[in-house]
Amino acid sequence: MTPEGGFMRKFTSGDDQQTALYFAFYNALLFTCTGICLAGVYAVYQMLHMFITPLLWATLVGTVLFPLKRSVTTLLNDWLKKLEETDTPVAVGFLLFPLQCVNKMSDVILSYFEWKKGMIVGVVFVILKMCGREVLLHIIGAAGDVFVLFDSFISFFSKPWIFPIIVPYFLAYTGWIFVQDQERINKKIARAVSVPIWIYGISLSSSCFGPLRVPIFLLIAVSLLLLATGLVGKEISEEKDDDKVNLKEVKESHGRSSENLAEMPNLKKAITSDFYIQVIFVLCVLLFTVRHNSVSAVAVVLVFLAFLKRMGEASGFFTMCGNLARSVWQQFSPQAHRFLEITVAGPLRQFFKLLFTSDKMLRSSISSAVDALSTTVVMVLLAFGSVFLVAFVGFQLYSETVHLIKLGSNIVSQQPSWLGFTFNYNGQQPGQLDFDDYVTQVYEQGRTWLAKNARNLVKPEDSERADLIEAQVKQVVDNLYHIWESKSCAKMNESHATVRGDWLAQLKNASNFRVLRQELMEMMQENIETVISVAQSVWSMILLNISLLSALFLSVIGTVVDFGLDIVHFLIEIIVFMTAVYYLLANSGNEWLPLKWINDALPQSSQAAVGSTSLNTGSISKAIETAISGVFVLSAKMAVFYGLYTYFIHALFDLNVVFIPSVLATLFAAIPIMGPYTVSIIGLVELFVVRKETAAAVCFGIASIAPMCFADAAFYSELRGSHPYVTGLAIIGGIYWLGLQGAIIGPVILCTMLILANVYADFVRS
Repeated sequence: MTPEGGFMRKFTSGDDQQTALYFAFYNALLFTCTGICLAGVYAVYQMLHMFITPLLWATLVGTVLFPLKRSVTTLLNDWLKKLEETDTPVAVGFLLFPLQCVNKMSDVILSYFEWKKGMIVGVVFVILKMCGREVLLHIIGAAGDVFVLFDSFISFFSKPWIFPIIVPYFLAYTGWIFVQDQERINKKIARAVSVPIWIYGISLSSSCFGPLRVPIFLLIAVSLLLLATGLVGKEISEEKDDDKVNLKEVKESHGRSSENLAEMPNLKKAITSDFYIQVIFVLCVLLFTVRHNSVSAVAVVLVFLAFLKRMGEASGFFTMCGNLARSVWQQFSPQAHRFLEITVAGPLRQFFKLLFTSDKMLRSSISSAVDALSTTVVMVLLAFGSVFLVAFVGFQLYSETVHLIKLGSNIVSQQPSWLGFTFNYNGQQPGQLDFDDYVTQVYEQGRTWLAKNARNLVKPEDSERADLIEAQVKQVVDNLYHIWESKSCAKMNESHATVRGDWLAQLKNASNFRVLRQELMEMMQENIETVISVAQSVWSMILLNISLLSALFLSVIGTVVDFGLDIVHFLIEIIVFMTAVYYLLANSGNEWLPLKWINDALPQSSQAAVGSTSLNTGSISKAIETAISGVFVLSAKMAVFYGLYTYFIHALFDLNVVFIPSVLATLFAAIPIMGPYTVSIIGLVELFVVRKETAAAVCFGIASIAPMCFADAAFYSELRGSHPYVTGLAIIGGIYWLGLQGAIIGPVILCTMLILANVYADFVRS
């Protein structure tokens, strides 16, 4: 019998009581351990609660920077591997690295132009180069002329007197069709003769749509033309004898339709959100290149260098130059070694020999520190990129804000009729402004306001002092107003009595400071008793409220101290943020470190558990990836697309305000509280109101709302389980709840809920 068993038997009389006692001990032990764990978690929270925010920001920023760090690590490893394969010293490779970058860039540009996409890019570049603002306006004007021509065409065929002409023509055409032999009739001529009837029918149908009759007419006409020529759909062949469809032809047609349906997913797969982002990015780069000739010159130089390189490799010129250089070095190497032995000291020669020949130790050291080097590069890029972005955004916002102010002043300076009516409207009818009436209103309302506030300075219990101060304030205001009124009347009477011709004397009289000082002294002497009485009342109130002033002073001192502590906390958070980002990036290999921690904490699935209902690491990792992609990645894609698209459209129409609408479109795409196309109002005002370019404004508005027809569907088709509108609500709710940092914490909470939903769905399906 064990000691524990004997101990238990002393308190129990049977097996059931012993089991219950064991269960009670285990429950107590469980609750004790749980309490200890919760206390430890609370202690850790109290110790690190001031660092939670920078740690969360470091995790999120590191998640964005990790792909860049992994790419830099791959490039460094490939570079070191290439140096090892070619037996090139690290110092030489470092010196030749810029030349290799230029060489690689030139090869990429030349190889890109060899593809079909490169030819398309070249054609688009030529079109953008030729289509400046003036050419674009001419094209829009020509399109407007064509629109007017089609509108006149539809109006002509929709006139009432056309109907009596078309009806006999239609009857004659129908009779001619039935009179002719079906086997000998020329169908092409018959169809050509029926064109006026088709035109009349399309014109009559499209005229019912009012302002949209021209687009409807063109849509119907183009659709019928494509169908008639067989470019869109092919007619099913009919038998000559009994007008029945052959079964074989039906099967062949069904097979062709099945093939076309099978090809449709490939087309949908090709046209994705990434495709639209790549296209608009290339268009923005081409437009920037068109506007800056130096970029075009650099691209031409790179292509020329790549072409010379290929020509030299194909003709063997580089091989011949290499052999010639080696032969020359073999002849002059003894003299060079002798020169170096004489002019360079021995230890220095050994150092350069070690540096340029025996650098395997240096190469291995760099290989072992690739993660740290790549992390340092990414952090430096983050720092300089942030500073450059802040400076660039500030400069652009300042310049375009100044332009918006000038634009508004230009609009106001045009003085339209409604603006003058607004300024001269007095509530009943338009009229001239009465300055004296407004001065009187200001005097009366100001007198009432000052008296009311002066009365509020005294405690409500002391009504006599309040009445006295109110009367004194009213008396001071009345005296000031009467002095001003008497001076104005005196000057008016004097000006009516004598008209002075010397304008210089009038100017001196208006700017006579001696007279002005004398008037002020007289006014002070007349109201000195009132001023002294008001000052004594105010001083007595100050003495009675000395505690209030001391509290105000202490609150100001506390605000200054709190502000200083906030600055210290901010600096500490910046240090914690930078070190946390560096640690996470440096210790992440091919897998992001927080995700690796999550995978390590999850139970690993065994081979026997495959096919069971237990969850494994793969399903949870997939759920995490799906949730992050649905919340963050899609919002980022839409923000990038609409930002670039807005920049391209505004720059294409040569608008002066480009950056502010692009930033607003990016924000509205990431936080979809309103459509990104609403930022086009600024461009519409500039085109329609300032430049008086109505056709360009219409085309600009259509181009601004065009992505709603094709891009939004492509973005939303990739989303599963969420919607950008929900993401926008999560961002707004997070900001309302937690401030600025809630813009990140809100979507993180949404991601967590989606992860739980996806994991539960996978568990139920399994």
